[in-house]
Amino acid sequence: MKRFPFTPFLVALSPSKMTVVLSEGPYSESGFLATVDGGKSWSFYDPPSTGIKDLLRVDGKYWATGHEVVGKDKPGGGYGVPMATFSEDGAHWTRTTNEIHPCHWENCGICNTEGCLASGTLLIDFFHQATKYSAIPEGALTAKWASIGQTICTLNQSITCASLGTAANVEASPDVSMPKVQTSPPMGTKPATGTLRCVSCSLEPVFVDQKAQGRVTVHITLQVGTDGTVEAATVEKSPSDTLTKTIHDQMVSWLFEPPSKDGHPIRVKNESDITVNVIRSK
Repeated sequence: MKRFPFTPFLVALSPSKMTVVLSEGPYSESGFLATVDGGKSWSFYDPPSTGIKDLLRVDGKYWATGHEVVGKDKPGGGYGVPMATFSEDGAHWTRTTNEIHPCHWENCGICNTEGCLASGTLLIDFFHQATKYSAIPEGALTAKWASIGQTICTLNQSITCASLGTAANVEASPDVSMPKVQTSPPMGTKPATGTLRCVSCSLEPVFVDQKAQGRVTVHITLQVGTDGTVEAATVEKSPSDTLTKTIHDQMVSWLFEPPSKDGHPIRVKNESDITVNVIRSK
């Protein structure tokens, strides 16, 4: 557990079948911890040269998406390709034969039973027979989304819905990146105290900056309104103005359960330190 302190996904197929993804951290090595007998025994499978971006249940099976490195024995050390694989027990996995090549730009993730996001404007469904593609209109798409028929809805500071369109060129480089996801803290982290309960608090797992690099701790302050939206946000102790602005811009889109006290709506001010991973741009 010391090697894999993060548990980004947990999926159960039945009272006796459950699989957990254990990870070293964002964009790092991870594997599947699975049980088929209600936790009496467990198996761990660490798929070689892969990165797991999502795990979910579809039609009674586990499905995992992400990427894998192929051709490691060739000159140059190999290259990454998209991965989509399914399993009935969490220990034995089969790669899909459906087309997933359009996932190579960002590795399909943020999935539900209707498909996965390949970018901020492309929905791809390779879970059911032949792969299907749908165009997502540009707008306020977040990691909290759902679709039914030709309609897609997303949760931001409100619920917004739009009609899905026909994808014209699924192989084209996306103009809109995939929305950011909310990252989970490592196991053993004490739960947050107070009146705020997050609904959607996405923050990039890794930031790119021209000045800073490494693990950076910043001090944030939030003013949350009675409707759960962020009315004001500040970021302090950041090593660069660019990083400050990037974190701030993501914080103001956060959404919380409407805070209350003794049954009455209230505004809440919250301060905390958060640590982010930063790499310097070339």
